[in-house]
Amino acid sequence: MAKLKTRTFYFPVKTGGEFKFTSEVSVTADGVFHLTIPEELASTANALADREKDIDVIPSRANWTVVGKNLEACESFIKHVGDDYVACEISEEPVILYGADTRCAYFKGTDGLIYPNGAKGGNWCGNIHATSRAPFYSVGFAAFCLIKVTYTRGSGTKVEYKYEREAFGPYWKLLNSFCGLEIHHRSLKEMPYTEEAAKFFYDTMLGLCHLADRINTFFGSKEALTAAIAAQAPLLIAAPRQEN
Repeated sequence: MAKLKTRTFYFPVKTGGEFKFTSEVSVTADGVFHLTIPEELASTANALADREKDIDVIPSRANWTVVGKNLEACESFIKHVGDDYVACEISEEPVILYGADTRCAYFKGTDGLIYPNGAKGGNWCGNIHATSRAPFYSVGFAAFCLIKVTYTRGSGTKVEYKYEREAFGPYWKLLNSFCGLEIHHRSLKEMPYTEEAAKFFYDTMLGLCHLADRINTFFGSKEALTAAIAAQAPLLIAAPRQEN
């Protein structure tokens, strides 16, 4: 693949200044041109390439590459991508991402009571069944306060989330104070941020921490477990009394 003279692209930004980059240009022996573009243009270029018959956009090690049999068409395409990129409208809003992951199986009767098993007069609940077993019953929950950033261009819309520990009310900071959680945006639901909602989710998270602490205390040693059994100390929320 032969290298040609590099090409520098300039795009004025509405808020002032410019966005520019230098494209490495090369051509194969059979006359196919390759022009590199920076990674931040990839999503816009991919969206616009769907509308072009003779242009492809492929990933490479450091940059992405625009590929085509006509050099002028490739350059024109990159100009279109850059113009679309800098014309972006950006909006931000505070949101809460949340989600639950429970692993258990139980039978809920028509009387509203929970049973470990059942045959009629109710429904099975939970997500463990004969083909989906688990070594433990567990209840998982996660919630985060984030800034939702929406980029709107002619080629489409892109959403990202920014983490800011302190941005709004006190429960924004408190909810984002829990440690060790890994955010998986696609597996979580979203709702607008309010202090009331953040407090609710904070209390839920703190309640799980209290539950974990009680479990660790009760089952941390044989002596503690023996004492708890002898005293019949309630570990979890007491279930409604059921008739035998």
